[in-house]
Amino acid sequence: MMEIPRQKIKETKLFLEENQTPKMIHYRELYKEITFYNFHISTKVDFKRVTEKEWKDVSNVINKLKFTHTSESGSSYMVTDDGLVYRKSNHWGAIASCEWTLEGEGQLICSIFESGPVEWGVAKMENFKVFLRPVLAKKDFRINPEWIDKFRFMKKFVSELFELIADESFERRPAQQKALIGHHYGMFKGFIKDIKF
Repeated sequence: MMEIPRQKIKETKLFLEENQTPKMIHYRELYKEITFYNFHISTKVDFKRVTEKEWKDVSNVINKLKFTHTSESGSSYMVTDDGLVYRKSNHWGAIASCEWTLEGEGQLICSIFESGPVEWGVAKMENFKVFLRPVLAKKDFRINPEWIDKFRFMKKFVSELFELIADESFERRPAQQKALIGHHYGMFKGFIKDIKF
C-alpha cells in the first residue's frame, strides 16, 4: 500500500496559509505601458471631434495605418503609425473597461447604455492614461505570473495524490485515510484548477 504523504500535505497547507499572492491580477498591474496593441484595455481619454470628411481622408491613407478594428458594438477604430487613434461610434463615455469621452461628452454609468448619432473622434496615443473602473470586470484580470511561479509545485503534488486515489489498494484503506487523501486532493486541485502551468 502506498504511503500517505502526511508531512507534505501539512507543509502544502501551511504554504497556502502563509503565501497570499493574489491568483488574479488586473491587466494594468501587469502591463502598465499603453501601446497600439492594448490601448483599448482600461484606459481613459477625451477624443477630439473630427468631421466625416477628415474621417474619410484618414481611412484612405492605408499605408499609415497600424491596424483597423470593428468592435462587437459596431464601433470602428483606426490606429496610425504616428500615434493617432480614430474612433467612429454612436456611443461615448463608459466603453467596456475604458472611459472614452468625445470632447467631454458621454454616458459614464456602465449599466446604462445610451446611443446617439454616429460621430468621429481622434486622440493621441500619448494622451491615453491608465483607468481602473471602480467596479472592475472579471475579463480585465489575468492570472498573476508570480502566483503561477509560487504554486507550480502543486501540480505535481496533486498528481501524486491522484495516484494514491487511483491505486487499487485505495478502497482497502480505512475511511479516515481515504477522507484525508480525497479531501486534500480536492482542495489542492481546486486551488490550481484551470491554470495552465
